[in-house]
Amino acid sequence: MFNRVFCYQFRKDKFRNLACFAQKSLVGQLQLKKGCSGTILTAIGDDEFKRIILPDIPVSIQSDIKKKITEMYNAKALSNRLLNIAKQGVEIAIEKDEKEAQDWIGMELKKYSQFVYC
Repeated sequence: MFNRVFCYQFRKDKFRNLACFAQKSLVGQLQLKKGCSGTILTAIGDDEFKRIILPDIPVSIQSDIKKKITEMYNAKALSNRLLNIAKQGVEIAIEKDEKEAQDWIGMELKKYSQFVYC
């Protein structure tokens, strides 16, 4: 819905991760947009900030969420690398031969053997 990036600075560590969570949700974005003022530099006053509903998520759950998001980005990066290996392997098979492509793909996959199970 929103194409803008919202950046907020909070002085209390407790809200740092929660604010990132809230601004990425539609409800959080609507709450933040409602209380903002200014044109070029958007600001939110203390009174408006106090009206924003932020979930009080325990640190352990925040850590679990952060871990899962990190794992997701790592898996996405790995899948992109594997897709590029497959593409290049097909190109080698077309330009040269399948045996050379299989050997090259095997060598490339060994680099990721701790992540890929063949």
